[in-house]
Amino acid sequence: MKAHRLVSRMLVKAHAAIQGVEKTPVFVVGTQRSGTTLLIDILGKSPLCQTFHEVDDRAMQDVRLRDEPVIKQLIQDDGHPLLIFKPINDSQYSEAFINTYDNSRIVWLYRDYNDVVNSALVKWAEWQKKIVLWVREHYGDQDTPTDEPEKWLAIYRERITPETVEALRRCADDELTNAEGAALLWYMRNQLYFDQQLEDSDKVLLVRYEDMVRDPMVYIKRVFDFIGCPFKNNYAADVRTSSIAKKDQPELRPSVRDLCNGLQQKLDAVYKQKRGDLQ
Repeated sequence: MKAHRLVSRMLVKAHAAIQGVEKTPVFVVGTQRSGTTLLIDILGKSPLCQTFHEVDDRAMQDVRLRDEPVIKQLIQDDGHPLLIFKPINDSQYSEAFINTYDNSRIVWLYRDYNDVVNSALVKWAEWQKKIVLWVREHYGDQDTPTDEPEKWLAIYRERITPETVEALRRCADDELTNAEGAALLWYMRNQLYFDQQLEDSDKVLLVRYEDMVRDPMVYIKRVFDFIGCPFKNNYAADVRTSSIAKKDQPELRPSVRDLCNGLQQKLDAVYKQKRGDLQ
């Protein structure tokens, strides 16, 4: 199977070089623990796609997307017609990606915040709480930190709005728990979808994780259709629903839960509208 896939990729590259096929850069974004890795791995099964995870130093440096000239050269030199990037720490620049890279597409994944929080707690414990508290305290500072870990914390300050910070300050007090920190980070990152007015762009596809894993032959195929890539059922044959509501909902204070519920309902409303457009 691997040998067959390698031969297919070689043929694709050769054909693209001969035909001068237009490239489509695709940026898979959202917030961590929302299924971006799963989706990129599935897209990577197509011989038409070249994938770049956040640790791939061809496209990424310190888990950030490399500068525009580097990415444009990479797109030009690669033989695949579809180049799939996962700049998850640069979701705040999705609007800029559309305007910078010709024929580009954005796929924004979102997932129920309860499951994101539970997953984040296992992976990062208190780290997301630290991010939220740092942003609360340092939003508006003019300096650009260069020391660890502040330069990583500062990523999450980029391009968030005063309204988002005000919401954080109402909820993120000194009694903030790790779970509440993870929930507020989910809020911060997904609010960027609306702050950039991505809901108004036909170059952006909003994808709900739960639909993607419950009915992959329909909803993952939608992603392939959106980026102009033929879909085969075997690409998604191993997708499972075991990660949905795997644990009880985390304990969150009403102010945090209300904030996240409101944004999730807003995302769901846009998603249902856009999903109808695709049917």
